[in-house]
Amino acid sequence: MWFIIGMILSGIIFAYSAIAYYNSTSLEESIEQPPIIMQAPSLGNLKERAMELSNSIMNDLYFRGWPRRDPRMSNMFSNRMPPLKDMVARNQWYKNVSDSFRFRHLNNVISLRNEFAQLNYKEPDLDMELKECGAFEDEKGRLVVNNQPAYHDVIPAIAIDGIAQCLIVLANKLN
Repeated sequence: MWFIIGMILSGIIFAYSAIAYYNSTSLEESIEQPPIIMQAPSLGNLKERAMELSNSIMNDLYFRGWPRRDPRMSNMFSNRMPPLKDMVARNQWYKNVSDSFRFRHLNNVISLRNEFAQLNYKEPDLDMELKECGAFEDEKGRLVVNNQPAYHDVIPAIAIDGIAQCLIVLANKLN
């Protein structure tokens, strides 16, 4: 009998101490909240990536025979651009340059353009050139590539050169 009374008293004491502890601490104090971390868009190495992509595009053009801006630099180890008299070869050259740009660089250019746009850096000439290449703006304002067959026309080499120059302009906007 004393045993039962002792058990009841110890249960009451335990319950009383639990209630006293609960009243002394609030629920927010007993549960730790994880810190809230806001992540801003990262510039990372955006400037370097834009410059590198621009250089890669121009090196591809130079390798295929596109005239260099600096006349002291010659296209010694490149293919030659066909002469104007040979229109069949010239058109094939333009198609090869265009296909190479689409395959190797177009998606990267659009990705970089969208990263710059997130930081509110835009280059209207680049947007115009990319739209002529078959890109269009989605509902969020990002450019995406249109893979419809109608947009697999030849991209002029001068437009590819312009895209590379616009990337340099965008990169130079970053400090």
